[in-house]
Amino acid sequence: MGRSTILAALLFAPASAFLDGMQTTPLLNDVMRAKTTKPRPHLTGKDSESIRTTLNEQIRKANGGAAKECRDYTVAQLNEMLETFHAMRSEEVVSVYDKEDGRAARHLTVDTLVEENRLDAAYVADHPESHDAVRDSKCFEAAMQWVHHLSESARSEWHALTDATVPLLPNRGGAEMSADLRANGHDALADKSEEVVSCQTGHNAEAFEAGNWEGYPDWPDEITYKAKGYGPYPFWYAGSAASGDLTGAGADITTYWSGVQNSERLEHSTCTQSIGGTSGDACTHLFVDKWAALFGADESWCCWSSTPNLPNCWMSTVKRGFQDLFTYNGISDYTSESGLYSGQVKNYTMTLTSVPNFWFWYYTDLDDKPVEQGEGSCVMPRGCGGVKYMFHQYNQSAFEITDLTDTDKFTFPDVCLNTQETCTVSPTSLCDADGR
Repeated sequence: MGRSTILAALLFAPASAFLDGMQTTPLLNDVMRAKTTKPRPHLTGKDSESIRTTLNEQIRKANGGAAKECRDYTVAQLNEMLETFHAMRSEEVVSVYDKEDGRAARHLTVDTLVEENRLDAAYVADHPESHDAVRDSKCFEAAMQWVHHLSESARSEWHALTDATVPLLPNRGGAEMSADLRANGHDALADKSEEVVSCQTGHNAEAFEAGNWEGYPDWPDEITYKAKGYGPYPFWYAGSAASGDLTGAGADITTYWSGVQNSERLEHSTCTQSIGGTSGDACTHLFVDKWAALFGADESWCCWSSTPNLPNCWMSTVKRGFQDLFTYNGISDYTSESGLYSGQVKNYTMTLTSVPNFWFWYYTDLDDKPVEQGEGSCVMPRGCGGVKYMFHQYNQSAFEITDLTDTDKFTFPDVCLNTQETCTVSPTSLCDADGR
């Protein structure tokens, strides 16, 4: 079945089962991506040319042989593609974008798109010298819609077609196209090409707030570390474990943390969860912005511990400079249960105002590198009664600056994207005034 047949079905039979199959419900990752206003570092560049090169690398990576050079298309082919993408797009995803967002839909209805395409085709017929510029701007538009308007399932449907392709960004940007058009008296087309290509500026590295790390005790931009955990885990939802072992070697923890991506992944070797799997199995807690999910290491189960839409307070990754919220209490002598550190530490503590006798602590060595962090009804002695008591001790030899720009560690697994199960914070008195 060719694209023309599919387009006819999409445009003229909106109630058909075929269309229902194409307009599949967007997955949670689709909506999350739409709500992310800053691109990840591996999707940025220092200038227009490097941005196009970077984005084309990602298009090729995602589409393989289906990615084609812009110059290989005609305006007519791209018009057909844009109309098909419009019919396949997820309105739930598109509705996320503010009208000022470069990813926002330019056409609310297919009728206005079809009319624009008709006028473009007529203009090119009257002014053949404008063909390449019109084609190039439509390649930008098609690539943007492919990434930002279609759900993952819709893109899979597109790839299932025998002749379905995706255009790469052209070799020239809006400034070059605009200059050529204006030099030949095509001012209206120049204005339009600048509008379409403006989405490229959203991937400008200057718009991304890189960390500007100045040294410890602040954490670097991105790190991986290993630690030993003590006490219950998970611990925050109603019915979760009340206590855990506070002695011995501790449970293995591997963590991936990115201040740049506002994400954190904590992989626990032993979990006392009551929601899925078997207690004692490994589990992972993943944070991405205001979204967080707990899932089995084998990805057989999952529950959402935080989303922006849940009524309970949301959970987030620890932010860089969190120790600035603590009170510095000077230097103390310290010996870890895990055997990872013994010596003097700098002692930071903080107490909640919403819950009495609830303490957080953070220890560093004298060079400001992390040694331990924890929470409970007191700092010492270990295991004092009241709220749940837990801590983890950092393995300083495995606390490493890491480039996580291309990692898949911050992607929620399918089991999470296909569940409505929740495991949110309880009681809500543990949240602050902003619901955190």
